[in-house]
Amino acid sequence: MNTRYTNFSKALLLGLSITLGVNHSANAQAYTVETSTQTYKNITNNTSLTNGAIWDDPEYTIPVGFEFEFFGRSTTEIIMDEFNLGAILSLPTGSIGSTAMLIAYSADLADRGLLTEDMPNEESLSDISYTVEGDEGSRIFKLEWENAGFWEDMDINDTSIDFVNLQLWLYEGSNVIEVHFGPKKITQPLVAFEGEVGPSIGLAKKVSMTTGDIEGVYVLNGDPGNPKLEFWEEDDTSGASLTSWVPENTVYRFTPATVSVPEVVQTTDVQIYPNPTSDVLFVDAGEANEVERLSIIDAMGKQIATMPVEGSLTEVDMRHFSQGYYVLKLESKKSSTVHKILVQ
Repeated sequence: MNTRYTNFSKALLLGLSITLGVNHSANAQAYTVETSTQTYKNITNNTSLTNGAIWDDPEYTIPVGFEFEFFGRSTTEIIMDEFNLGAILSLPTGSIGSTAMLIAYSADLADRGLLTEDMPNEESLSDISYTVEGDEGSRIFKLEWENAGFWEDMDINDTSIDFVNLQLWLYEGSNVIEVHFGPKKITQPLVAFEGEVGPSIGLAKKVSMTTGDIEGVYVLNGDPGNPKLEFWEEDDTSGASLTSWVPENTVYRFTPATVSVPEVVQTTDVQIYPNPTSDVLFVDAGEANEVERLSIIDAMGKQIATMPVEGSLTEVDMRHFSQGYYVLKLESKKSSTVHKILVQ
């Protein structure tokens, strides 16, 4: 049994892993989240990873069945490693020395049959399995933790009363990620979530496997029925979790948005703050730039807002924009410049 960590950023470093290959794109990828309700169904025509063996901190390499992209990296397989604290997934580092992580559920999950290990009545009570459904070009990879228990419950209470069912879905082509939640029983959340009142669920863009540094973490925060997707540039994520367990039949859908940023033509300094933002964005173009017009372009390349620039400082109200990356374009008579901005 590995040392247990309650800090979310440390859990990221020790996590189960989504193996996203080592190919990088020039685009900057962001995600938005939608919360919905869908009747939970166990997967069928599935391949068991555990095959009746009692598990804790399992190690598996799982074929996705198609090319999947995550933060500009592509993969055809996902990996669970021995340092997992639950359903956290990552990539082999390869030559780049870093990984990306998908945190489906941060609680330390284990087979509910762990308490029977080495006893005459030894029996696995929790299966981990996967399947791939659909036709080529629109397939869905599904990974399920069925009737999984909480290691802390078994360690502290010597019982396995609490349990959870969940699935991770990866969509071919769209690269959408979904986490589905099924029947559960959580009588002691502070035990199950190791001092937190709910789990952490989210995405980590880059984790160095040599220094442990984390760059870019998206995590769900607040009410599990209507959570907010928050973003951290670095690993200052302590306390980043939902305020309760996730209700049965809840689905979190993470949709990627890719923004291509053209080369900057204008070289004079422009100050844009705060970035990321969820309120008012201040653009200080400087009088020397002679900027006349400001435009906002969404992830699909569509211009969604424009306004004249009068003076060096312009205020842009971003409160009505959806979460994700945008391009801010500043134009003068002689040139233009573009800048990435993130709305949280």
